[in-house]
Amino acid sequence: VQLEPLRLYQEQTQNIIEIDKEKLMLNFMSGLCITIHKSQGENFDDKYTIHEWGRISKPDKNGMNRKLRYTAQSRSTNPEKNISYRI
Repeated sequence: VQLEPLRLYQEQTQNIIEIDKEKLMLNFMSGLCITIHKSQGENFDDKYTIHEWGRISKPDKNGMNRKLRYTAQSRSTNPEKNISYRI
């Protein structure tokens, strides 16, 4: 499939810039995001990052953070190798 060039209008110079989409896409990496709630019942072989780990690591009164941590970590088929954490 041949992609049409991306056309951008530059206001300051009033020029139209054409960018080849295939060359542009070489500079991007796809990324996906899923909530802990949505991931329940799923297992993942791919590496993933758990964001705000510091926030869900704090003890809370109703034990919800403990349940969130368990759910986030137990989605991986190989947690030691595939999970990274962002505080």
